Amino acid sequence: MKRFLARLLTVVVFGAIVYYAGWFQGRGGFRSETSDVETLRGELQVERNRGRLMHLRSILFQVVMDIHNENFGVARERLQSAAKQLKEFQASDAPQTQAIHQLGERLGAIVLGAGADPALQQERILNIASELDAHLPAESEEDQPL
Repeated sequence: MKRFLARLLTVVVFGAIVYYAGWFQGRGGFRSETSDVETLRGELQVERNRGRLMHLRSILFQVVMDIHNENFGVARERLQSAAKQLKEFQASDAPQTQAIHQLGERLGAIVLGAGADPALQQERILNIASELDAHLPAESEEDQPL
């Protein structure tokens, strides 16, 4: 009977050790998965911001083409829409957000019309588009062309 109790006690202690080892391992695993999820959320936000800025850049190029085609009404609407979106943009850090908001202010101050020099209007918009390029998040290595 003593041998049986000794073996039972050994099995129970061994089982408890294995159980707690697995429990501690599992807790650590969940923490790493949680940090992985947070990392992926951050990367997703960067890519969303990149997509928004690329879309706004394409709108600015459309505005330049509208000015070239003398569609000042459409150009004005697109320009105001882009300026509004830039003013509301939230980047990952405050200095970048402020710089992008300033681009929106400058863009909103541009007055389009048939009376102004179209080449000068286009140049101002293209300058803002090139400044916007400086605020684009860097492409990941996976997105780089071959």
